[in-house]
Amino acid sequence: MRQSTLRFGREDSKSNIAAKRKATDDSHAQTKRVKSTTTSNAIPPEPQRSSTATTATQVITPESSPGPTPSSARKLQIQEEHGDIFAAPPRTLIIHACNCQGSWGAGIAKAFKDRYPAAYLVYSDHCDDNDPDALFGTALLIPPAMKVSLKSSQNCQAPDDYAQSQFVGCLFTSRSMGRKKDSPARILAATGPAMEDLFRQVREWNAKAEASDRVGEVRMCEINSGLFNVPWKKTRAVLEGIEVGDGDVEVIKVVSRE
Repeated sequence: MRQSTLRFGREDSKSNIAAKRKATDDSHAQTKRVKSTTTSNAIPPEPQRSSTATTATQVITPESSPGPTPSSARKLQIQEEHGDIFAAPPRTLIIHACNCQGSWGAGIAKAFKDRYPAAYLVYSDHCDDNDPDALFGTALLIPPAMKVSLKSSQNCQAPDDYAQSQFVGCLFTSRSMGRKKDSPARILAATGPAMEDLFRQVREWNAKAEASDRVGEVRMCEINSGLFNVPWKKTRAVLEGIEVGDGDVEVIKVVSRE
């Protein structure tokens, strides 16, 4: 009985030792795996750079090197003076702002209608043939020597052989008139595109015309400041921001009465 007990005791002891060894081995294995994982995930140290190395931002190739700085674009010049805007030599372009309804019934527009009845008929027919929204922000160049032979000629009191000696430029800066006129902000927004459209038409006219028939001096009243009630200084700022190129009108005389 005693021997049996001792035998079982030795066997239990051996089992405990084996279990402890297995636990120790497992612990070592787990430690190795942790070290291996830690080593594989570690961020390697950044290699030292040579003091003579050139970074990407320092490399300038001929393709990426900046070219010469372009010269400043030319801007439209406004020259103000006092006098009679209509006392102008032949082939002068005289500009005013218009509504898109075909009406020159008051203000400076009425003076244009009285002075250039044939031009008024061209303008009126142009408005009849186009929607106000389509005209808004555009222009109409009316050349000299326009005979009164239009569909509205019966409303004109001028003789049939009447002909104007100046160009008339109409800037469509408001779709309507009176209380229905556009807001000052909309009028100013339409002024720049309308003037640029007029310049385009002048370029096209001068390209086809003989030297003696091309646009000469350019005059303008203080557009938008009358019945459209927009301060002239704001309109002038818009006009002076217009860029001009070769063949464009570069200087406009703004003529106002004293």
